[in-house]
Order: sequence, then structure tokens, then C-alpha cells
Amino acid sequence: MQDLLRRYGPGLSGLIVLLVAFWLVMLVIVPNITLFEQSFRPYLPVVEIGGPRDVYSFNNYAKVFDGNIETSLLGFTFEIPVHVRTFTQTIWYSMVVTMICFALAYPLAYYMAQAGSAQKVRLIMLALIVPYWVNEILRAFSLRLLLASKGLINQALLGLGLTEKPIDFLALDVGLYVGLAYAYLFVMIFPLYNAIESL
Repeated sequence: MQDLLRRYGPGLSGLIVLLVAFWLVMLVIVPNITLFEQSFRPYLPVVEIGGPRDVYSFNNYAKVFDGNIETSLLGFTFEIPVHVRTFTQTIWYSMVVTMICFALAYPLAYYMAQAGSAQKVRLIMLALIVPYWVNEILRAFSLRLLLASKGLINQALLGLGLTEKPIDFLALDVGLYVGLAYAYLFVMIFPLYNAIESL
């Protein structure tokens, strides 16, 4: 905090802290509390919310173990509840995306904190921040255009003769990994940058 005050003065430092606190409360804490509270209530049409059917229960959590789906792991085929499979896939995807983000963010954060000049660091930060000014839906559509069967990447691979037919990146979950890594890369770079710079 002393470093922040020394760099930007009390006025700008206070504004930065207030903006970060507002972002943290309004975009992280409140939505998660609301989501947790809603998880104990039934899914109802808007007109019935707050009515006699809108009661708290553990029914949504009990549904996790309903409806089996056939899956295979290491050559063994077995049935598990569909929600358990969804949960385990979510954990897997989050671990892979975290590793991808770390592999991309750490070298850049290290360069920014230890090796880069102040002018280069400012340019890198600007290059990182500006794409996030674009709406997330537009960024998702642009990634879809890049990764589609007739998208730019497939056209380039076919044009260079590297593949004989288009690769379905979206069905192979490549689009999922790329989209999530792109969305969360920014969130990983700055904590790493701050941690490395403070060492």
C-alpha cells in the first residue's frame, strides 16, 4: 500500500482502491452470494418468484445424482450421474485452463516485473487492457469465426497444405480452452506481475 501511495499519491491511490473494492464486491462477491442463495430455490417463471412455490430446499442438490450417463475412462465403461460427470469435466477444464493461463502469463509477468523498461511495461499493459474494452460476446464470436470449420485458422491450414480437411476445433474442445484461457489470462497476469515485482 505504501508503494501505491508513493507512486500515485493519496487521491489516485484512494480512487484505485475504491474501484477495485467496487469491482470485487459488485462483480464477484454479490453475484456469488446471490447464486448460492438461488441454488436452494426452485427454478420458477418470473411471475411465481416470491409466491407459495418459491421455497428453500435441497432439491436442486439432490438432482445431482439423478439421470445416469454412460462414460468411459481408461478403457472401462461405466455409468455415472450426468451432473457428476458435468462437475468432474468442469474441474478438469478449469485445471487445464489454469495451467494454460499460467504458462502464458508467467513469462510475460516476469518480463514486465524484472526485465522490461518502464515504457515497454506501459505498452504491454495497454496492449493487454485494450482488447478487454470490447464486449465479451463480440470476443467470443470472433474466436468462433477463427476456430470454425470454415474459419480463418482452418483456411490457413488448408491453404498451406498442413491439413487435408478442416479440423473441428469446436467439437474437440479447443474452442473452449482458447476462449476460457483468453478470458482469464488477464486475471492471472496482474497478480503474478505484482507478486514478482514485490520480490
